[in-house]
Amino acid sequence: MGGAKVGIALLIGFAIRFFLFHTAYESLSRRNELVTPVTSFSRVREGVFFLQLNGDPYEGDVVHAAPLLLIFFDWFTRTFSLEFVQWLYIGVDLLAAVVLYQTVKRYHQVIFPEDMKNSIETFLPSVIDNLPLISLCFYLFNPMIICTCVATSTTTFVNFSILLMLYFALHGKRTLAAFFCAVGAYLDFYPIFLSVLIGLITSRVQRSTAKKAEQTTPNPIRDCIPPFLMVVTFLVFLLVMSRELLGSWKFIEKCYGFIIYVWDLEPNIGIFWYFFAEVFQEFRNLFIFSFQFHLALYPIPLAYRLGDHPVFVMWIMIAILAGFRSYPSFGDIGLYLSLGPLFYHKLHEFEYGFLSAATFLFLGVLYPIMWHMWIMAGTGNANFYYALTLVTATCNGYIISDSISALNKRKFLAKHQKEE
Repeated sequence: MGGAKVGIALLIGFAIRFFLFHTAYESLSRRNELVTPVTSFSRVREGVFFLQLNGDPYEGDVVHAAPLLLIFFDWFTRTFSLEFVQWLYIGVDLLAAVVLYQTVKRYHQVIFPEDMKNSIETFLPSVIDNLPLISLCFYLFNPMIICTCVATSTTTFVNFSILLMLYFALHGKRTLAAFFCAVGAYLDFYPIFLSVLIGLITSRVQRSTAKKAEQTTPNPIRDCIPPFLMVVTFLVFLLVMSRELLGSWKFIEKCYGFIIYVWDLEPNIGIFWYFFAEVFQEFRNLFIFSFQFHLALYPIPLAYRLGDHPVFVMWIMIAILAGFRSYPSFGDIGLYLSLGPLFYHKLHEFEYGFLSAATFLFLGVLYPIMWHMWIMAGTGNANFYYALTLVTATCNGYIISDSISALNKRKFLAKHQKEE
């Protein structure tokens, strides 16, 4: 019966995406909330066109996609045709949903039983058994994920690699988890900050599945460093392969330098574009360093404070990266929201669920309106649009802080209940 429900959900998800591809692709593919200079498929097509003419796709300031992605789409469009790209995106998105479904099932096999030993709540078995299906539906029917897929944003591929990383980490396969983390970092840079957390998940899985006599004492340094080095090794391999295929290192500056230095200030749902349009140029490098590399400060303290909940820490880091990247989109936010049901039993003390959902609903309506008022009608200005990006950042912050607070409240109540 569960397989039939999954099949029906996938079929409906496919139908929605297929319908929107034929009715709303032109409008969605131009939306700043869904597509950025880094993830735009139209820019990928430009790069593919240059490759087919034996030119350098990184000559100029149009293409910022990773070289292997350009080479893949060059092969894909030659082998099939451009019309089949929609099928590729739909297929990858549906596969990502299936991977998420299997990830949640695995989580409830190896992590959930231990969580319940220290739980102060009791849950109906029917609710817990349905969480994988609920997570699948959260992904398949999330408007942010659907519109990102239909807009042919390369965020779809980044999200897929992150979900595969999480899937293999929960199966205790560090090498494969590190590989897909490296693929995500190769495509979009920011998943590199997730690499140190892979070891925490795999070691927790190994302790959960090992016999009591074979269990080892947790050691964060021993657990985290090998997967991080694996990610770096795989990433270097991908970069060297790109250099060999293109014959130039220019893509490093055009792909990763472009992301780090925020050279394109085209409006998006992030806070970087407006800030760096206004900041004095002599202070730009200081703020670039502060904005970009403060992300490296989060994984270790989070792992230290919440190390007994490594998958939760990974989720929080994915949410932080969604809000503090140079060129964010709704696809980044949609990924961590889709992972939310995974922690149903941890977030009972979450206080701002309705407020957060209502905020994102209104943002989805107001972003196109404010853009039209500013750019099309000329009755507004940049502050109209930027105000919404501040609301987005605030809402992300509330979700992150309230989730951590809910988990800490749960741990506090469980501890004091035991003492009584």
